[in-house]
Amino acid sequence: MGARRAGGYRKRRGITGKLLFVLLVLVVLLITVSVFFKIAVITVTGTQAYRPEEVVEASGVKEGDQLLFLNTFQIVGRIKAQLPYVDEVAISRAFPDTLVITVEDAVAAAWFETAGGCYLLDARGKVLEEVEAGGDLIRVVGVTPETPAVGQRVSFAETDSVAGTYLLSLLPLLEERDMLASVSEINLENATNAIFRYLSRFTVKLGPAKGLEDKLSLLEGTVAQLSGSAAGVIDLSDGVKASFLEEEAP
Repeated sequence: MGARRAGGYRKRRGITGKLLFVLLVLVVLLITVSVFFKIAVITVTGTQAYRPEEVVEASGVKEGDQLLFLNTFQIVGRIKAQLPYVDEVAISRAFPDTLVITVEDAVAAAWFETAGGCYLLDARGKVLEEVEAGGDLIRVVGVTPETPAVGQRVSFAETDSVAGTYLLSLLPLLEERDMLASVSEINLENATNAIFRYLSRFTVKLGPAKGLEDKLSLLEGTVAQLSGSAAGVIDLSDGVKASFLEEEAP
């Protein structure tokens, strides 16, 4: 019996020794991290809209912070909340001491006017800034957003919800097809039949919002078949074929 007790004691001592060794390793690792993985360099790339120091300040990250323990989701959220012209943010670590913030800028696509002023939108519907005029960007008429908040997605009153949804469906499609610069105005006075000016020569009637992507393909194909001097009304309401009514020469 004494031998069994001695064996049990030695076993317990072995387990305790292993636990102490693991704890010692963890302590050493923590000390190593706290000493050797502090941020010494913060690099900002990709943005033309903001200076690097503006992005760093918005991030809330400082030299001396722990590189390993950063909450990247919080950093991205802070940057987007404070800098409206930021579209996407990626955070990466370059060990042992460098944090890299890569920014993709938002691009103004359209503008609208309210009683309080003029505002720029990107193609996703985010309000970018208040301006005196929208310049050569797409002017949106026939629908007025509720009180715009810079940095937030535009919202519409219930009476304008159909037209607003139409607009927010159309703008991304125009961006994907690189057509934004060719459109000068979108009119949503009729919420089920958006009309826009295209290439300064055509008035395009889209009809209902259903099948917008196909309608834009149809528009491009129709224009490609017309002469370079043609101008008039292109009706895409059918969704299957386009009708063209040419303007009479002055």
